[in-house]
Amino acid sequence: MQAQDINKLEPSILEAFPPSSVYAAYIYDLESNKVLLSKNSEQLMSPASTLKLLTAVAATRVLGNDFRFKTDIATKHAVHSERILGNLYIRFHGDPTLSSDSLMSLLQGLKQKGVKRVDGDVILVGDDQAPSKAPGWVWDDLGICYAAPVSAFMIDGNCVPAALVPQLATYVGKVVKKRNLPITVNSNATFDKKRQQAFCKLEMTSTYKNYFYLTGCHQGDRSLNLEIAVNNPKQFALDIVRQQLNSLNIKVRGQIRLTDVSPMGLVTIGTVYSPPLSQMVEAVLLESNNLISDGLLKQLGRQLYGGKQSFEKGVAALKRTIQREGIDLSEAVIVDGSGLSRYNLISATQLANVLKLIATRPLYQRILQNLPIAGVSGTLKYRAGFNRETLRHRVQAKTGSMQGMSNFAGFIMNKQGEPTYAFVILENGLSLNGKTTNAATALAKFISKK
Repeated sequence: MQAQDINKLEPSILEAFPPSSVYAAYIYDLESNKVLLSKNSEQLMSPASTLKLLTAVAATRVLGNDFRFKTDIATKHAVHSERILGNLYIRFHGDPTLSSDSLMSLLQGLKQKGVKRVDGDVILVGDDQAPSKAPGWVWDDLGICYAAPVSAFMIDGNCVPAALVPQLATYVGKVVKKRNLPITVNSNATFDKKRQQAFCKLEMTSTYKNYFYLTGCHQGDRSLNLEIAVNNPKQFALDIVRQQLNSLNIKVRGQIRLTDVSPMGLVTIGTVYSPPLSQMVEAVLLESNNLISDGLLKQLGRQLYGGKQSFEKGVAALKRTIQREGIDLSEAVIVDGSGLSRYNLISATQLANVLKLIATRPLYQRILQNLPIAGVSGTLKYRAGFNRETLRHRVQAKTGSMQGMSNFAGFIMNKQGEPTYAFVILENGLSLNGKTTNAATALAKFISKK
C-alpha cells in the first residue's frame, strides 16, 4: 500500500472508534518495514490480556519450550513394614496446571509401594510467603476463577466448579459442587423466577478457611453455573491432601502441616510433571489462561533472581528479558503477567515491537502459531465482528478484554498463512452499552482497501 493511499484510508479506519472512547491504533508492514498507521501509539493504555504476549516471549526465552513444573514426594527413610518411619514431604513448586487427579496418582504411588501408615508428619512444602494476588486486581473479581490466587500451592486451578440450583418448592437456591473438593459453600440466594425485582444480583463473601456464603438473587428459573476461586490456597492444598490420604486409607500418626523450606537429605520417591512450556503457552494465548500466565511470571522471577517467588521478581525478570531483546519498556507499568491488573500501562508501539519480534525470530514461532484465529480458534472463534468473511482466517491476534476495554494485538496473514502486517488496537473507556466490534470494523476496512 502506498503512503498516499494509507493517508486517504486513515480517516475511514479511525472513524470506526466512537468519540467517547480512548484508543490507539498501529499498523506495520512486515515486508516493507514501514509504519502504515500510527494514532496515539505512544500513549500508555491498559493492555488487559494483550500483556500475555510479553509473558509468552519472556517465558520462552528464559525457560525454554521444554520446561516443565514438577511436584514430588520425598522422605528421609525407606518404606519399612508398610510404614514411612519419619515425615513424608510433598513438595509443591507452583505448577499452575496441577490437578487433584495428578496429586492422587502421586499418593497412589505410596499405596503401590505398600505404605499404609506415615509415622511422622505429612508436610506440604511450598515457597509461598509473597502475596497471591497482584496489585490492582479488582476486588470483586477475586472470588471468580479467572482471578484465582497464584501460589506455590495450585490444585485444579484453585477453582471449584459449582451450580446454584433452584429448589422446586421454594425460591431459595442451593449451591451444588460439581466435584468433591474441600470448600464449604452455603447460600440463602433466591431465584427471581418471574424477573420482577428491579435490583437483583448475587454477592459472594468468604473467610480465610475457604468458607463461602452466597446471598442476593438471580433472575430466571434455571440453574446458574458458578466458578468459585478459593480464598486460601494453602488450606485448600492441606484439605485435599487430607481427603486423598483418607480415601487411600493411609494413616498419619502426626500432623498434616505446611513449611516453606525443604530439609536436606531427602530422597524423591515420586514425581508428576506439568505439560511442557509450549503447551502452557498455548493455553495462555488461545484460552487467555490467567493462572498459568502469572504462574509462569513467578517462575521467571525465581529463575533469574532466585529466592522466594513473587510478582515483583517476576515483573523484573519479564522487563529485563524483553528489554534485552531490544524493546524499551522504561515507560511501561507492569505489575503482573496476565494483564488482570488495572495498574498495567503499555503503549501500542511497545506491543507492536513485541509482535515484530515474534514474527521475525524462529524462537518465537510457536507463539505466532498459538495465537487465536478469527472465526476459528481460541478467544477469536466467536468474537463479535471477527466472523465476517474479510477477517475469518486472515487475522491472528491476542485479545484483551475487561470492563471498558477491548484490545487486540496480532497479525494480518496473507493467503499462504504468513504474517504480512502487525497491528495493535487498544480501546479503553468503552461504555458498558457500547460496541465491542470497533476494532473488527477498522481491520476489515484496512484489509478491503489494501
